[in-house]
Amino acid sequence: MKAMRLEGISSIADANTFLDSYMARHNERFARPAFDARDLHRPLAPHDDLRSIMVWREQRTVTAALTLHYNKAMFILEPNDVSEKLARKRVTVCEYPDGRLEIEHEAMSCPTASLTRCGRSTSQPLSGTNIWTRL
Repeated sequence: MKAMRLEGISSIADANTFLDSYMARHNERFARPAFDARDLHRPLAPHDDLRSIMVWREQRTVTAALTLHYNKAMFILEPNDVSEKLARKRVTVCEYPDGRLEIEHEAMSCPTASLTRCGRSTSQPLSGTNIWTRL
C-alpha cells in the first residue's frame, strides 16, 4: 500500500501499529452518514438457503470420453448409468463456498456422477464428498 511505503513501513509489526491511525484518518476523510439510519434489511425467509444461493456456476460440455475441464484441471467421470447419459451434453459445474463441486444437468443434480481429477491445479481444494475423488 502506498501510504505504508511512504511511511517507510517494512515489517508486519510496524504495519499493525500503523493500521489503527491510518483507518482513523481514512474514515475521517471518506466516511459519510447513511441517508436513512434505519436498518432496512429483510430477514431471511425459512426457505432461503444461502449455501445454495452463494454458488459459482459455470457451463461445461462433457466429452464422449466422459471428461470435462474446470478450473485448469481435467475431470474424468467414472462410467456409470448417470454419467454415461451426460456424454456430449452441456452441464453446469457448481462450486460451493466450502469447496464442494457438483454437476447439474437440466436443473437436476447428478450426485452419483463421481469424478476423478487429473492435472496439477491446486488452487481450489476438493472437499471430502463422495461426488468427487482425487487422482
